[in-house]
Formats: sequence, C-alpha cells, structure tokens
Amino acid sequence: MHHEIDPRLNEIEIDKVFEHLVPQLAKTSSILEKFGIEMGAVALQFSLRGSRISTTLCGVSSPESIQKNLVWVQTQIPSEFWDEVLALPFSIEDPEANRVYTPG
Repeated sequence: MHHEIDPRLNEIEIDKVFEHLVPQLAKTSSILEKFGIEMGAVALQFSLRGSRISTTLCGVSSPESIQKNLVWVQTQIPSEFWDEVLALPFSIEDPEANRVYTPG
C-alpha cells in the first residue's frame, strides 16, 4: 500500500512548533525521570483521571503492547507528580486555528 504525504504538512512551520515545545519537553522529561515514570503511563492515566474524557482508546499492535498498556494503567503515579506536571505552563490555543490552508 502506498501512502502519499499530505501536502499541508509542507505549510506547517515545524521549527516554530519545536521552538516552543523543546523547553516544555525538557521540563516534563525531568519530572518523569525524577519520579521514575514512563510517559506512556502518564499519557494513558491523564485521560483516565478526569470526568471530561469519557473514552480512552489504546492502540495495540501485538500481545506485548497490550501487556504494556496494562502495566501503564496500573502504574502508581503519586499526587506530587501530578502537582508538578500540572504546575507547568501550558496553552489551550489551537496551533492550527489561524493557519490559512488553500486546497490544491
């Protein structure tokens, strides 16, 4: 099966996206390392924590990935971890909201 690259990807200014993400990723990685928690566990449990997200879907490609998801959902994440992560600055702006896309 051949997949063509979406031409809209050429219009996204990747450097600008990463310019803002790199400091956040470094801070997040530091907190993950401090608590010894895998990002997969955080991502999965973040969506399971609140009532605003009613469904969480996990992609699985093998029996091993099913097992990994089970480990992540059972990982004990202390409240101090969430306090630190949720204290990081974040944006609720849609990065694509103001991009002008012209088909063709």
